[in-house]
Amino acid sequence: MKSLKRHFPWASASVFLFGLIASEAALAEDESTVNDKIQSYLSQMTIQQKLDYIHGVTPASGPGLPNSTGASIAAIPSLGLPEIRTTDGPNGVRSDVPSTLYPAALLLAATWNPDLAWAKRIGVGQDARARGFHIWLGPGMDMYRVPVGGRNSEYICGEDPYLGSQMLVPLIKAVQREGVVATSKHFVCNDQEYNRNSINTIVDERTLREIYLRPFEAAVKQGHSGAFMDAYNQLNGFFCSQSSYLNTLVLAQQWAFDGIRMSDWGGVHDGLQAALAGLDLEMPGGSRALMSSANLYPYFQSGQLTEATIDDKVSRIIATILRFHFLDRPQLDTSIPQDNPVSAKAGLDSAREGIILLKNDNKLLPIDRTKVKSIAVVGSLANGAPPGEGGSGAVTPIHYTSELAGITQAAGSNVKVDFYNIGNADPTTSTWQYPDSNGVYQSGLEAAYFANQTLSGTPVLTQIYPDLLVNYNSTDRPTVVASIPFSVRWTGRMAVPATGDYLFHIQSDSNIRFIVNGQSLFDNWSATGRNVAANFTTKLSVVAGQPVDVTVEYKGPPARSRGGSSLSLGYASLSAPANIANYDAVVIAAGFDSSTEGEGSDRTYTMPNYQDTVISNVVVANPKTVVVLHGGGGMDIQQWVNQVPGLIHAIFPGEDDGIALGDILFGDTNPSGKLPFTFEKRFQDNPAYPNYPSSDGGVTAVYAEGLFMGYRGFDKYDIVPQFPYGYGLSYTTFSYSDLDVTPNGLNRDGNVRVTFRIRNTGDRAGAEIAQLYLGKAGYSNIVRPIRELKGFQKVYLSPGESKRITLELDEPSFAYYDTGSGRWATEPGAYTIWVGASSRDLKLMGKVNLISRRLWPCNEFSADSPEQAKEDN
Repeated sequence: MKSLKRHFPWASASVFLFGLIASEAALAEDESTVNDKIQSYLSQMTIQQKLDYIHGVTPASGPGLPNSTGASIAAIPSLGLPEIRTTDGPNGVRSDVPSTLYPAALLLAATWNPDLAWAKRIGVGQDARARGFHIWLGPGMDMYRVPVGGRNSEYICGEDPYLGSQMLVPLIKAVQREGVVATSKHFVCNDQEYNRNSINTIVDERTLREIYLRPFEAAVKQGHSGAFMDAYNQLNGFFCSQSSYLNTLVLAQQWAFDGIRMSDWGGVHDGLQAALAGLDLEMPGGSRALMSSANLYPYFQSGQLTEATIDDKVSRIIATILRFHFLDRPQLDTSIPQDNPVSAKAGLDSAREGIILLKNDNKLLPIDRTKVKSIAVVGSLANGAPPGEGGSGAVTPIHYTSELAGITQAAGSNVKVDFYNIGNADPTTSTWQYPDSNGVYQSGLEAAYFANQTLSGTPVLTQIYPDLLVNYNSTDRPTVVASIPFSVRWTGRMAVPATGDYLFHIQSDSNIRFIVNGQSLFDNWSATGRNVAANFTTKLSVVAGQPVDVTVEYKGPPARSRGGSSLSLGYASLSAPANIANYDAVVIAAGFDSSTEGEGSDRTYTMPNYQDTVISNVVVANPKTVVVLHGGGGMDIQQWVNQVPGLIHAIFPGEDDGIALGDILFGDTNPSGKLPFTFEKRFQDNPAYPNYPSSDGGVTAVYAEGLFMGYRGFDKYDIVPQFPYGYGLSYTTFSYSDLDVTPNGLNRDGNVRVTFRIRNTGDRAGAEIAQLYLGKAGYSNIVRPIRELKGFQKVYLSPGESKRITLELDEPSFAYYDTGSGRWATEPGAYTIWVGASSRDLKLMGKVNLISRRLWPCNEFSADSPEQAKEDN
């Protein structure tokens, strides 16, 4: 076991930790004592107990202890070992009770402010303690490889491992400072959700080391993360939970990681292989556990699995319990409020600094309260709980401010703010008509029920409904078909208020046919298995006065069951309201939410529900329009981006989304977020597009773009993005000058100091994110990106103020992974240094010479970076 200083490196003569003032000696308990305690535990445990300790169990419930969405490490009361409770997720503490919903990790990356990562995760640690959780299943640190990745918003790296490393290290340290174990995940290359449970990701060694493993390396060497979670996917032929390359060679041997190596939920396919490969803890375990005594004890008896291997796993778990003092105090801290102001402030500050201004033609923004008297807010995403991703990243907010509420509050009492729910196909607001026995149309739809699943014979019941929104597991299922297989035919006529484009959305958990004016638009009547579910959206052009007859045929399940229960149909106009032109400004909330983006599947590149049509129609009617995008990355905006003067990317801004957005729209906060990913014009422009989602129908995903993912590929192939990596606007302007590179040659000792001056040349206080890129000048013996991010600093300046910034480059900043020797290496020669406002807006350029070559073994190469930056007046 390593020294406790690995996990508590901030410990000095006296520190504030776990809410207690304690000396370093008390924190850094003698490691031999810790090992003695571990050996004592091991000596009292049978082999069966040890094997049953290395898989999860269902969390216990009790007063003040919410049920986690995860699992627990089992308590062993006879030994005094407590239950160790885990909780999702990357954007907060996810359980069955509400908690702080922080901005998405990708938005935190967009702040380019490591101090906010520290502040945010102090809040996460306190939120976990307030709910009695020991292990937080975060942060997520996979890479933004393609814009449609279902979990992009959960990951803090964006498309650059350097940015990710600088953000995740303070995040991990802050969580663990509060006495909660951070779990670095998903190790590694869970960069898409498509077929994630079996896809074999093929990545060459150099790309793996330089891009995808680097954030995880920083999590170990700098952040001292207490736990790691393996990814679902395979890497180069082995499931990550069963990869000795990842768990033993890289983590344990080369990086000296001595914490817990756990699986993702259900990520183990072979218990023996996982155990031998170095996995310590299978999650969630339970009755289907593969790393259990029932499954592994025969291998112990046969000698295939040794007691030493088992003891190493148990030792890592117990060591974590001792290191985090879980035996010394209750994990539940009732002194921390559930709705924690520390957490709320951290989330709001992150949202204010992470929301990105992408377009501001003719200085449409900020909105002037003295001139603008009316604002139209458009889109369902603006009303209700702020949009966020689905799955592990979803947290039920303990309080929230919608964008509509935030804009209304920021506008003040002298500005009228109206809401228009355009394009929301809500079944309860869709109006229908059906003909009665006299042929006179009445309000509602007619449903004819059949006592079979073929719609044959005479209906056993005909019933009128006001709308089509039913749950056949509830009282919506008529008694006459309560316990028999049935089918139902819904018929009605759309009550069209006006000519225009209309969105239709039908959703079902069972087989359906959807027919409009005699034309079949959707039919999965013969489908089986998972394919019986339907979630279909279409756009229809409708003329007022011309009937739109709708038929929905539904195949009901034999009896009430979890599957085959719900059916809904709604429609909505996609046209701009007739009076939209009368408003002084329009704000449209658009993009994705938990119903269209999240864990389990990748999303579309096109915005859902024909939002492009809504935006196009609104901006034609009122050109003073600002679009606010939501989602974990880029999306197709080509239909309207050149017509809309104002564009903001808010990603997923968390519970106080509305406050942050209102502040930015009205200029109370000057936007300073910058893109942590390249926003492409077309998905096809992305360097990984030809290799996504699979190379062979879902079996393998070959990362054939290699090092040239993200902005590196856009630079190599000279592709013009919609907005480049590192881009973001402000309400003020900045100038760069006086670049100095000292010394101009580096030979092992010391660092290269890159200094320059930034001045606020505008009339508002604001923050600029200066970015340093490094690239080999002239000929190189190896293939290298043109330039790579190696430093950044967020600088806050008043109007007219300037500061001189120093960024430092150490020798590892120049290194690449040499596959021939299996070591990190530097290549002597000239290098170009660029400093600028984005990867394509490079203001200053200098040179430096690396004089000699150097090699580092992987276990000696440090992921540590020099002090990020210094500034002086």
